[in-house]
Amino acid sequence: MLLQRPWLVAPSSSFASERPAQQGVPRRGEHGRRRAHTVAAERSAAPGDLVTVRLTSENEAVAASVASEEPLMFQLGSDGIMGNELFQVIDKATRGLKVGDKSDVELKSPDWNPELLFEVALSHPEVERLEGRYKNQGGLKQGAVVELANGATAVVLEKSEESVIFDANSPFASQPASLQLELLGIEDGEEAAV
Repeated sequence: MLLQRPWLVAPSSSFASERPAQQGVPRRGEHGRRRAHTVAAERSAAPGDLVTVRLTSENEAVAASVASEEPLMFQLGSDGIMGNELFQVIDKATRGLKVGDKSDVELKSPDWNPELLFEVALSHPEVERLEGRYKNQGGLKQGAVVELANGATAVVLEKSEESVIFDANSPFASQPASLQLELLGIEDGEEAAV
């Protein structure tokens, strides 16, 4: 799925409060295993810091993928480890922000690829597998979003008596998209690692 939707980022469920960080207030870390010291709001976020951000977007496809009631918590500078293009953009956009700062993030959308538009016979084993898997949702019907055997996501564009036409392009293909990022908190990276 990462191949077709590189913008997906799972929100953190370990963040217990939506309040901005306060100077000198210790915050409980992930699952209570560590305690971290929240830094002053005047300090800019730097690699190694554990940051908490909120992501929002006016684009429906982006909002459905990344917007959440739960903020995202991650360590700045871990973008190379993740390998997710969107996460790398978010990491870069967060660097240098202070608590309460907001930033608009432009997302690079992939080009629409005609090779990801394909027709498959109803008798094909993959179509039969998908019909069974999505039976409770009405099977393969126009507009249905399905996960193919290779993990890619596709939309059913059309279904006839002989075949199904799938579009495995990203919903962002050839469309500009952006999200808004707000820095909610910074925890000193050295103390967060303790």
